[in-house]
Amino acid sequence: MITAHALALPSLYSIPLGQPFSWRYRNRVTLERNFSIRNYKFTPYLRGELFYDSRFDKIAKNAFTVGSVFPITKRTEFELYYQDQRDSSTEPNYHTRGAGLVLNLYF
Repeated sequence: MITAHALALPSLYSIPLGQPFSWRYRNRVTLERNFSIRNYKFTPYLRGELFYDSRFDKIAKNAFTVGSVFPITKRTEFELYYQDQRDSSTEPNYHTRGAGLVLNLYF
């Protein structure tokens, strides 16, 4: 049963310290939808991310993630995901794939 869905578009600017002046821009698009099986709710998602770096004057990285958030209690959940990331800021370009598990604790 589908209970909710969302589209998020957060952005982040950062200026690293201790280096020659540069700035970075990170934009993330997330599409998620809540599902319920009996009384258990979980949230699968798809996420795309672009990383612009002024040192290279281009989009230096991009990442695609697919995963799901599984609540354990009201203040605890775990997130299981798979991510494909490409980094074109160096030669040779790097392509990284990996799975992850995150434990989120809310206080």
